[in-house]
Amino acid sequence: MDIHSTRYRILQATMADRHLNLRGLANAIDRSESQVSSFAGANPSKNIGERMARHIEASLKLPPHYLDDPRHLSDNRAPFDHPPEQENASVLGDIQHLLPVVGMTTAGKLIDNIADAEIEEFVPAPGPCSARAFVLRLEGVSMEPEFHSGDRIVIDPEIDWVSGDYVFARCTNTATGLPAGTFKKIVYEEGEYYLCAINRDWTPRYTRLNGDWQVVGKARYQVKIL
Repeated sequence: MDIHSTRYRILQATMADRHLNLRGLANAIDRSESQVSSFAGANPSKNIGERMARHIEASLKLPPHYLDDPRHLSDNRAPFDHPPEQENASVLGDIQHLLPVVGMTTAGKLIDNIADAEIEEFVPAPGPCSARAFVLRLEGVSMEPEFHSGDRIVIDPEIDWVSGDYVFARCTNTATGLPAGTFKKIVYEEGEYYLCAINRDWTPRYTRLNGDWQVVGKARYQVKIL
């Protein structure tokens, strides 16, 4: 199930739990009834985007990213065995480990404002990571045979990197003026850092890490989708 379907179904379940119709939801989140109907009605014409999802959660006093977590679908929820305050506190700790998935072509542009981006997919983190971590979906063949196009790598900007680590780095594309990103192995040779492609046939295989480049974060996990 995609993120938009998950948000819609959880919102519907929340409305049912709180006995809210479209007008009641519109009043609760301070939006017009017609706008609410467009994404929360029986036949929605729009998806619930990132900003609207966070606004709904704040207005309804739900934990952050509550609408993104499929565990809150009505058919997955277990009966409450303890007070709601304890339930929310427990869930919040888990929800913080849902990571946004971004592609190589957009990660360089989105990294500064990833919280405001329209993210299509979130996945659970495979292990501990910082609040700024995200999942990078690789493209191209420069890192074969160790990594392949479509592989998903958790990038954590809060983790220090050293020579030999895999990192996501970006620079400004001189042709377009926009940030462009790359996933490479970082190596230190003869007093300089280089971004190194694993594929020996890739050109250029080594790119010197000069002032135009910024190492965004270190690769921490590879996410396996079964």
